[in-house]
Amino acid sequence: MLRIRAARFLLYLTALTPLLYAGSFYFPYVVPRTILFRLLVEAAALIFIWLWSQGQLRLSASQRWHHNYFILALGLIIAADFITGVFGLSFNNSLFGDIERSWGVYTIFHLYLFYVLLRIFFDSQAWKIYLNCLLASTLIVAVYGIIQYYPDVFHITLFQAGPGRILSTLGNPAYTAMTLMFGLGLAVYLILKSNLKWQRYLYAVLIIIQFFAFTLTGIRGAYLGFLAGLAMALILALFVSQKRLVRRMSLVLLLFLLIAAGLFFSFRGNHVVRNLPLVGRLASINLNDGTVKTRLISWRAAWRGFKDNPILGVGLENYGAVFNKYFDPIYYSLASSEPYFDRAHNSFLDILAATGLMGALAFLTLIVCLYYYLWQGYKSGRLTRGELILFNSLAAAYFAHIFFVFDDINSLLLFFVFLGLIEFTYHKNPLFDSSTAATKPGSLRLPAALIMGLIVVWFGLVLNIRIARASLSVIDGLLARDNKEAVQHFREALAVKSIPRLGLADSYVDWLVKTANDYKKVPTPEGQRLFDDNFAFIKIVLEEELNKNKYNPIIFLKLSTLYCSHFLVYGDGADKDFAVAYVDGAIALSPDRPQYYNLLAETYVIFGDGKKAAAAAEKSLSLNPDYVETYVYLVRSYAADNQLDKSFSYFQESLKRGLSANTEDAALELGNKFIKGNQVAKAAEIYRLLLTAKPASTKAFINLSIVSLRLNKPDDAIKYAEQAAELDNSLKSEVDYIIGQIRAGNIEQLLEKLGV
Repeated sequence: MLRIRAARFLLYLTALTPLLYAGSFYFPYVVPRTILFRLLVEAAALIFIWLWSQGQLRLSASQRWHHNYFILALGLIIAADFITGVFGLSFNNSLFGDIERSWGVYTIFHLYLFYVLLRIFFDSQAWKIYLNCLLASTLIVAVYGIIQYYPDVFHITLFQAGPGRILSTLGNPAYTAMTLMFGLGLAVYLILKSNLKWQRYLYAVLIIIQFFAFTLTGIRGAYLGFLAGLAMALILALFVSQKRLVRRMSLVLLLFLLIAAGLFFSFRGNHVVRNLPLVGRLASINLNDGTVKTRLISWRAAWRGFKDNPILGVGLENYGAVFNKYFDPIYYSLASSEPYFDRAHNSFLDILAATGLMGALAFLTLIVCLYYYLWQGYKSGRLTRGELILFNSLAAAYFAHIFFVFDDINSLLLFFVFLGLIEFTYHKNPLFDSSTAATKPGSLRLPAALIMGLIVVWFGLVLNIRIARASLSVIDGLLARDNKEAVQHFREALAVKSIPRLGLADSYVDWLVKTANDYKKVPTPEGQRLFDDNFAFIKIVLEEELNKNKYNPIIFLKLSTLYCSHFLVYGDGADKDFAVAYVDGAIALSPDRPQYYNLLAETYVIFGDGKKAAAAAEKSLSLNPDYVETYVYLVRSYAADNQLDKSFSYFQESLKRGLSANTEDAALELGNKFIKGNQVAKAAEIYRLLLTAKPASTKAFINLSIVSLRLNKPDDAIKYAEQAAELDNSLKSEVDYIIGQIRAGNIEQLLEKLGV
């Protein structure tokens, strides 16, 4: 039947999911593939609804819904996710997640629907075609990753090319590893099912290619998962194989693995061991490793969050609230560039924290059903010995891997295909039989189908297309040629009110802050109107988001930033109360996070309250004295309080601990403070210290040139200015002007024009 073939074709196309990414989308590795997947599933669902309404699909005589345990178990998981979301911290967040993840109940329901459609439409031939499509997809992931790793060999330079953990088409080596792990399983399964020798040889070659790419991902959790799967295969072969040679070989290999593991841990510090493929990465596992420590911090937070809400958790997609509440300030000494976790990086703890015992029991039900199918299927002869070993091994590898990471659209799609293949193998046929001779539909079937169809179209096709346009509009706004065009695109992005919009609003807020800074430098009526119109709009958007999710500190911080920018334009002291209150709101949600006290200090600096700024920065320092960024805020805070010597001492301390992104600007501001206090030599010392730490600082050279003029050293001023121009050719016209004025003897006028 043509419609059934069309539905199958749409489901075949979901095999493209791991391959799709597009730079024209905001979050290019996530949004386009998630939307494509959801649209394909929705289109296939519409075909099913039509066929069902016409009586052309009916439940197979050999099937019963309640005997399809995966459908029931996955349904329990969806129900648990929805119920815990309703009673959780933010239902809107639980429903859709943020744009960066594009997850939530909405996407998980599409995955569930995808699973049901596989069971409805796929017979043995369709399964064979689809598995080959998926294998082709994982092979492309592997080949792309290999080319990415060896640009000099293939003479092709891809994004993120060169040695390092390969991202391939997935943008994250962890998901590349998981995709390739399932690809290896698919190839082994197709070998088991193939009757042709050349096909088995071809699949064996694909296994070699994918395994080689797998070793380039550098993901220790995936490697442990692979070893867990291998050990499971050897153990099962040892007990279920009827051939004595196979049992003996399995025992020898298993003993070899155990001995090798012992030797590995004994000599893991050895240079040779550390440079071995796959093994070398495992050798780097250390409880004192920064990555391990950050994972442990997130795991502890998840466990404490579960104990706070043991029955229902905090709701899907709300783990970030738990991580913030139990944030350990030592985190900034380990990974200050990644201080926000929205997942526990352990799927089991994620389930406990987000959905409590309700979600955990639903997931446990799925695991019980999985092993029931495997062992009962083997005992009843429905699964071969090879299938039993392979499916158990792949399950062990997957569960071991997700102990260290969380699923995304690619990995969960492959896992659901794995489950669907097991259930089909057990039952031997799809859920529904098709018939060209339609049976007469019941009186309620047509209106029910119409309602279901409208729901799919509106909450599926239409909503997904709007989300896609929103993602595209953010990029268009960032690339806009003028302010008017940028505003138009940013507002188009925020027109989708049903999903969390913080991720979409980020760029708009940043643009507005830049607009405020530009206005402060060159005030114009047009600039003021531009700021006013957009300030009012984005403030309403963020307040709406805050009403939907009061547990996300980033929303509070963005609102604080808005009021700080409003102060830059109007100098209204009333803005201070709002700005400070919103930062305090963020601190209330995460009281041990040094960064938030630094942002509070910066807020007070903007409003000229140096004493409170210094107190906030000192609080940050007390939480973690090793966080480099805090010293920059201490420099700025004490400078704002006119305690210049103390500010200078913290500047020296900051240089000892290493440069941060804001060190240079803080040094220049402190230098200007000293110049205005007629301590020009002190300013010169600051700039020289900065140059010692950052020899290519053109700003330091320019300021040293100005200081030299104040010290009546015009030759030094010219030398420093010329050095700045050598480092940055764009400064040449400015430097030529300065040098020209110096040589013309117009030093006083020059200093006056420069504001010093």
